Amino acid sequence: MLTPRRRPLSSPSRAPAEVRSVADRFPCDIKVEILSESRPWPRNPGTDKLAALWCETGKELGLWVNIEQRGGLSDGNLIWDAVPTIDGLGPWGDNDHCSERSADGTKVPEYVDVTSFVPKAALNVRAICKLAAESTP
Repeated sequence: MLTPRRRPLSSPSRAPAEVRSVADRFPCDIKVEILSESRPWPRNPGTDKLAALWCETGKELGLWVNIEQRGGLSDGNLIWDAVPTIDGLGPWGDNDHCSERSADGTKVPEYVDVTSFVPKAALNVRAICKLAAESTP
């Protein structure tokens, strides 16, 4: 297991990192090479139209739908320019991708609110049906 630590900043944008083994504190040199990058998809008319449809459907069902640009990574990053794309349609929960619990309780594992499965499924099914009805001649 490694613990990253910063050395004193000689250049804020190019500060080298010091990495030491947790087991024996042995310093290690590391090299990081960025091979590719995936940027989040930008706001666009296709995404806005889908988001508006999900918000409208949520209101009909008495569910609050929050639209936000997250800047994270998603499969949507790969397809937004080919087809209208939205993300985050699953059940409610928190602490995504965290599997640890800290001793002081400030870090807890991800969880899902089981009671959200049915309402979120109803929202998605109804919105998809409306979308399909718009596309049918």
